[in-house]
Amino acid sequence: MTRWLRCFWDEEAVCFHFELDTDGHVIRQVELQEPGSKALVAASLTEWQEAQSAGRLAKYESVYGLTAELPISEWEGHDPQ
Repeated sequence: MTRWLRCFWDEEAVCFHFELDTDGHVIRQVELQEPGSKALVAASLTEWQEAQSAGRLAKYESVYGLTAELPISEWEGHDPQ
């Protein structure tokens, strides 16, 4: 079952939006910085893997960023909603 969650990092005024697979790994991630909700990251794990296979990883990450690597069960110091 796919799950969605969001977290807010008050120190940097960044709102994180995550889509998780059934194992709790991030498969899509968006980070918006307040005020104005400037997009900092809008990454997809599948697209990242495709860019890596095609040798375009640096270009992908420079435009879209990357998703969190650890599954949610291993996150420390976050209280996702």
